[in-house]
Amino acid sequence: MVMRLLRVVWWRLITVLALVPGSLEAQERLFAIDSVGSTEGDDSFGFIVDVAVHPEGTLAVAQYGLSEVWVFDADGKLQVAGRRGEGPGEFGFVSDVAWRGDTLVVVEGGRSRVSLLTGDGRYLRDQTTIPRLAAVRYGSAGYLRSGLTVAAPLTLGSSTAAAKPILLVGTDGQVLDTLGEARHRRVSADATLPDGTGFVFQNPLPNYTRTALSPDGRYFGTADELEGPDGSELRFALYDDTGNEVGRTTVTLKTDPASDEDVLVRRGDMIERIAKTDDLPVASVRKAIVEAVQLPDRVPALSNFLLDNDGKLWVGSIGKDGMVTWRAWSVEGDLLRTWIADRDLELRQLHDGGAVAIRQDDVRGWRVVFLMGL
Repeated sequence: MVMRLLRVVWWRLITVLALVPGSLEAQERLFAIDSVGSTEGDDSFGFIVDVAVHPEGTLAVAQYGLSEVWVFDADGKLQVAGRRGEGPGEFGFVSDVAWRGDTLVVVEGGRSRVSLLTGDGRYLRDQTTIPRLAAVRYGSAGYLRSGLTVAAPLTLGSSTAAAKPILLVGTDGQVLDTLGEARHRRVSADATLPDGTGFVFQNPLPNYTRTALSPDGRYFGTADELEGPDGSELRFALYDDTGNEVGRTTVTLKTDPASDEDVLVRRGDMIERIAKTDDLPVASVRKAIVEAVQLPDRVPALSNFLLDNDGKLWVGSIGKDGMVTWRAWSVEGDLLRTWIADRDLELRQLHDGGAVAIRQDDVRGWRVVFLMGL
């Protein structure tokens, strides 16, 4: 309860500061004001795959390998919704969670099924999200306020792929319309190790079409990045909850080419894994990576994408200093706000004037972190 009051006081302070002329164009540093979860004990999280926060503060968390959803009320009390199984209120792999009003939406990617629960976890009903035959090519992107589902192509391939449509799906699981196309490009490159063996590595920040829903399910948006000679052109499209286009806009961000060291830092985990697996010196793997890249990649201007309930388009981009810059644009292309966040904070939802993120504290556990800008 104390932390909830602190959030209210903090948000009122932010509101006052936002009224100062020009403050919306300044970079605000995101700070953690509360968190849920620990690295041990009954409330310790495993790998978090999705989170959703109700406007009143109730938090739903989906974790990899668990066939249930953990629900925390505004005071931090935990309740478990669902269990493993195929019946009503039972889940396989939970891939997405969301709040639509006071209803908890639970999406099972593998079964292409959406279950609707009350806030305290009681089963209401379920429906099919997309035809089962399309499940291999499409993953659920979200459940709109109107009851329709948006399904976006899975981007798991390691090579450039042709554009695929983004689907608008009815409550009976049938495709009603398409909302543009999704692409993924430049996601892999070939390299040769010192022992002569070849391998393909994936760019950890692939340039593919991002999709997002507003927390209340009112809006759906897409974001695409095209490279220019001096930077990146970001193209956005915004739709309402019935699939009608609200508007499109394009903005340009100046980006600098990454140095060799930037490229290696962005591939650090992969380099360690290859060196350990093939029993090779880390330095030799690093050299092979740089030679394969040839010309250093530009640091992408678009590394993450979110929508808020007002239809503003939020873009996260990783800088050379390791910090993440979040910029908010209107659908008319006006820059409205800029946040700076630590790289280990993965923003998942805009909430209460701030943001909700996940963070891995160590190999044992994860946290859900509430953030505000100042």
